[in-house]
Amino acid sequence: MVTVSRACQLKVSSQKFESVTSSGKTQLVGVEDSPINPKLFMLSDNVCQQVTQLCPLTENNDDLIFTTSSNAVSSVNRNKRIRLLQFTEGRKCAAELLALMGSTDTTVGALNGAPVWPIGFVGSLTHTKMYLGVAVARQRDLRSVGIDIEEIVSSQAATDIESICLNIMERKLIKLVDLPRTLISTICFSAKESLYKCLHPLTGVFFDFSDAQILAIDIPSRKILVTLRKRLSSEFIQGATILGGFSFDSKHVYTAFELRPDQQLQPHLRSEER
Repeated sequence: MVTVSRACQLKVSSQKFESVTSSGKTQLVGVEDSPINPKLFMLSDNVCQQVTQLCPLTENNDDLIFTTSSNAVSSVNRNKRIRLLQFTEGRKCAAELLALMGSTDTTVGALNGAPVWPIGFVGSLTHTKMYLGVAVARQRDLRSVGIDIEEIVSSQAATDIESICLNIMERKLIKLVDLPRTLISTICFSAKESLYKCLHPLTGVFFDFSDAQILAIDIPSRKILVTLRKRLSSEFIQGATILGGFSFDSKHVYTAFELRPDQQLQPHLRSEER
């Protein structure tokens, strides 16, 4: 179930999201024939999701005029306003989805930078400079959900991601995937971000990019398989595997993970070295 966005809308129902394959052909990705926003996050029907385009901050925006003459101070003020816009719009979107799902409490708090959801609900928020994503589910349907949106990176940033965020086995894996290097590097980075958002609320344990390893990426099904290289709890042990999903358009990547209440994590039998 997905809702349309407000004021500054992302009208994706009439927009063709195209991606270029290595053969030079274009294909629609993650777009459904629907009068409302498509499901950009590959999640189950238990999840209510929304992607909204944030209105850009401009000097012509009556609410957001910069009065300082200092470029440095103006830049700082602008960044603060952008973060405030992302925070407030994220909470507004989340409140709308919670109300749509029947929650009488639509307040989403914050603790150490992470959202705190009303009792009986789980969710996740993400944003780029332009887009905001929200996913909400009832706790009886899902234990946790994590989503992430990323702008597809440049070639230099892809090199940085491969060096910092991926181990040797992962770097070998992405060379076998029939997608542009900048796209597949962004997918890998984003997947580890959304995995963290899914697992951290359950474990309370910080883990880094090196603590999760991507084992497989299936383009037709838009699925990505990840294994933990660090023990997070008695349930989320080293070697446990979790299946997530991804989609993309010409400029952005959308990744997601979810855990059902009855879901048993399967161990990865092989130990991959860096």
